[in-house]
Amino acid sequence: MKSLADLDPIIATKLVALAEEIAEHDGIAAFGATALADLRRPQPRDEYAVLMEGEEPVAFAWCDGTSAEFGVHPDHRGKGLGKLLLRAVHKRYPKAAVWAHGNLPGAEAVARDAGLRPVRELWYMECELGPIEELMEHNADEMAASLKPPAGMVLRGFSEGDEADWVHTNQAAFADHPEQSQVDEAAFAELREEKWWQPHLLRLLTIKNPAPGEPAIAGFVWLKPAKPGVMEIFVVGVHPTQQRKGIGSLLMREALTTAVNMGATRAELYVDGADKVAIHTYEVQGFVHKGTDVQYVGSESLTPSEGDDDVE
Repeated sequence: MKSLADLDPIIATKLVALAEEIAEHDGIAAFGATALADLRRPQPRDEYAVLMEGEEPVAFAWCDGTSAEFGVHPDHRGKGLGKLLLRAVHKRYPKAAVWAHGNLPGAEAVARDAGLRPVRELWYMECELGPIEELMEHNADEMAASLKPPAGMVLRGFSEGDEADWVHTNQAAFADHPEQSQVDEAAFAELREEKWWQPHLLRLLTIKNPAPGEPAIAGFVWLKPAKPGVMEIFVVGVHPTQQRKGIGSLLMREALTTAVNMGATRAELYVDGADKVAIHTYEVQGFVHKGTDVQYVGSESLTPSEGDDDVE
């Protein structure tokens, strides 16, 4: 494993292209947003391993020290490359967890053969937006009423100056979440550099005159254009002091309405498989479970083997 800070920019570009090719073939991304963002703007704290064929990468792994992801080009599967990458990760970080996005048979087999066990699920859910569009057309008054913010609150898009307040609400809402709780102002700034970022798609429910102890932002929903006709609900958060007020449902309706207004015919999102409250909220809004990412652990039992030196 090597620091991403030392990654050749030409190789980094090729790794992004490889990740996109894998996603196109499998119908699901092998790498999450953080790993791909790291390839475009390398973070010294994170590391990578890559397997090359001549001048071209055919497989690579990404790791932040606690969590890892890896992918293998479709034409180079069945050669043990996934196992090599897994050993490279665990040689450096013996206890790193490994994500299998979509839990495809090949990745599941690599994890099983390595003696790893599943410990966490991330659900992928979809919602067809036709019914929402029809509701807007035939029940405009009802829809307008359902989107009305509570008294003393305003629903609006993100604007400059909201950064610290958003980070505060996000970290409070996701205090127990292993990834989202780590988004500080620097990480938030990096996300706003992504090519899909649009300020008006980060919808904020703000409190006009917060009382002592109240946040400036009661909750938020962040939308991410995923592909033509598809809008991802990137993250929804409600400050703990503002929960049980129907704010989550309000934000979801706002998200779906915004998606329809932008021409989307389908919405998608990811949610922790153990978060039954959130899953129920999404199911009420019409979302259906379509796929599962699985996190595996147990790697402390692995030992390096001959051939690991082939991994750069």
